[in-house]
Amino acid sequence: MKSIFTIRLQGDLDAVTIEPYSDAIDKLAISITSPSVIVLDFAQVRYLNSTAIGNIAHWFSLFQDKSSEMHLVALTDNVYDTLELVGLLHAIPHHKTIDDFKLVVSS
Repeated sequence: MKSIFTIRLQGDLDAVTIEPYSDAIDKLAISITSPSVIVLDFAQVRYLNSTAIGNIAHWFSLFQDKSSEMHLVALTDNVYDTLELVGLLHAIPHHKTIDDFKLVVSS
């Protein structure tokens, strides 16, 4: 069974506020030694800018390189629209709720 790591993001994500998440997620990617599942919970995120979008794409690539999955859950309407517009939702699995994610993982 794959390990599952959940990261709860909060607030508006921009060049300044994304930095602590970026540091922690980069360290997590380095530490992964077997295929895992990383869940980014966006329930408390109202806005993200291009810096945050770039980080999300980078993290997705990092975890793919480790034969791991990254899923996005609980995208607020604004965040969903932004990620859809730039095309990331065509590449990164996303789910309306954490329970929806759990249904996919358990099947």
